[in-house]
Amino acid sequence: MKEREELALILNLIRKYNLPLSPILEYAIKEKMEEFPVEEQLTAIDNNKKAENDSVVNEKVISKDLSVESLSDELRIVDYGERTIAVVGDTKPHKDALKSIGGYFVFRTQWGPAWVFRDKKRDVVQAYINGDTSVITREEDEKQDEIHKKRVSRYIIRVKYPDGRVFDSNLVWETLVDVIKYAGPEKVEQLNILCMGDNLVSSRLNENPIYRSAQKEIGRGLYVCTYSSTEIKYKQIVRINLDCRLGLEVEKVYIDEEGNSRTIPLEDLLSKKEEIGHSIKEKKPLNKRRLVLETVKSYVRLHPQVSYETLIRVFPASLNYNQANGVVKRYNDVMKKCSLNPRTRNYFFLKDDEIIHLSNGMKVVVHSQWGDDFDKFLKVAKKLFNVTLSDNGYILDTPLVVNEGDSGTSQAKKDTDFKEDKRIGYIVRLFPSQHKGEIVRVRKDSKGMKKLVVKTTSGDTVEVDDLPYLYEVLKRK
Repeated sequence: MKEREELALILNLIRKYNLPLSPILEYAIKEKMEEFPVEEQLTAIDNNKKAENDSVVNEKVISKDLSVESLSDELRIVDYGERTIAVVGDTKPHKDALKSIGGYFVFRTQWGPAWVFRDKKRDVVQAYINGDTSVITREEDEKQDEIHKKRVSRYIIRVKYPDGRVFDSNLVWETLVDVIKYAGPEKVEQLNILCMGDNLVSSRLNENPIYRSAQKEIGRGLYVCTYSSTEIKYKQIVRINLDCRLGLEVEKVYIDEEGNSRTIPLEDLLSKKEEIGHSIKEKKPLNKRRLVLETVKSYVRLHPQVSYETLIRVFPASLNYNQANGVVKRYNDVMKKCSLNPRTRNYFFLKDDEIIHLSNGMKVVVHSQWGDDFDKFLKVAKKLFNVTLSDNGYILDTPLVVNEGDSGTSQAKKDTDFKEDKRIGYIVRLFPSQHKGEIVRVRKDSKGMKKLVVKTTSGDTVEVDDLPYLYEVLKRK
């Protein structure tokens, strides 16, 4: 037996019987094997020696052109983590192929140098090890498809100022910063537009290092948080334009795969007719949990300036038997729970297209587990939308009431106003949100409960019960 064959046999025997092998020793053996010439033909071990060692080892020395039917004796898959796998063995001749499949190289593992993949790539990697090189082409085609989809869906924001100036940077955050500078950073700061749990324009750096790295300094000790998606930046620009009355023309400019642009003019976020979701337009049958999700999403589309405080009043936690989960929760709060208990992920809609983005930059998610308590939610949904039951499921149709001037719940006709109430015009602080605003309306609902309608400094309209512990009067007329 030649020296190279002996070294290969030693490695195979160690792996077969799970003998302890340090990464340094394995690497040293492989380095030693490379000093000997590579055999052009596969070398079989003598049958008598196989019987003596009780080992069925078919040693294959693979030529550098990789023209073999199987690589199973040279490469193998091991579990590297809870959701990852690793390809170990003599991976050097296959590094380009493993990289194109989607792996990344790790120099030091308990098996020595290895290529690491997500567990969902196991079948693809195993197919390559078994000799199916066509998986490389298929993976490259899928990557190109993903790139194509991103290019097709990508857009930038173009802003036309009243003086004729046009700004449409390929970096969307630059467009946001330019609009803020035009409006006046101090004015935008007073709008209290939330972004990643903080004011969009702030005089302090965020405590989270990830968000802090995305804060752009705009002078006078102020910073702009740019850690948000293009769609959120678009909504932020629209809100600044409306609240500050800048008279800007805001457009979405879509970039296709050839680099050509296609302009879609601004659809006013306060226009309700075009903001109904696909499920309402197409009237697809929905199961219980999907009806809950689409109802909340459609309500947010109809009330683009709605705040989280208003949303949890429209869909109170009492609709769910587990009030800790409620109907709507902040995304960040749910992620904290998931870090402590991974099973929490099963209780909420957490996919990218299921997360709801509010106009202030906050992300909220909807509870996904609905049993006997679904009837409670259905009663609320029927007050907001035309909901019918078909053979295949529930159908969410057009909204019953769209209140153009209010982001909160729609009022019943039999509600009565107290137009002469002395508190109208008072400046108050709300609890527990600590928002400040002016009382613009006092009414009594159908159950006889007095309600205060408060317009906050952020532009939202919030309704609170007329109870002393829910608000504090700061300034009287």
